[in-house]
Amino acid sequence: DSVGPLMPSFPLLLGSASVASMGFMSLAHRTVGIAWLPASPKGWASFSAVRKEAARLWNDLCLAHADARQKLHADKTFTFPDAKAWQQWAQKKYPNLHSHSVKNLVEEFLEACKSTLEKRRHGHKDAKFPWRHVFYHDVPFTNVGARLRNGFLILPCGKAGELCVPLPK
Repeated sequence: DSVGPLMPSFPLLLGSASVASMGFMSLAHRTVGIAWLPASPKGWASFSAVRKEAARLWNDLCLAHADARQKLHADKTFTFPDAKAWQQWAQKKYPNLHSHSVKNLVEEFLEACKSTLEKRRHGHKDAKFPWRHVFYHDVPFTNVGARLRNGFLILPCGKAGELCVPLPK
């Protein structure tokens, strides 16, 4: 689903809405990747700010998770934070991200941690929790905040502004 073959890909991830069928709720999700780069200086400013903010969230999660692991090893009575606690911890700390993007990034981080634990249980002792400091991170967008206007997909980026992505025909 790319716009141009030579363009670097910065995927914009969008989930689809749930579908109700015969009284049962069925969740259908679709991910759409669009290779797109901003055309204006304002677009580049929003694009860079939202990706830097996502990286800041990821880096903060890495540090907080490492601290929590150290506390757990030092004090066996320490209660390790669950997914809800991580979500509350990240809430309203990252103004350049939409709240649903924050939620999805926390879920992505926790999935990476869960994967590490599974690998270690299956004998991969060298599996590491997320630790690398990043400067930019891809931002997952959901269909909750996204809007369609005049052939453009408008993605909310908190205080960083909006990204206006032309949809391929």
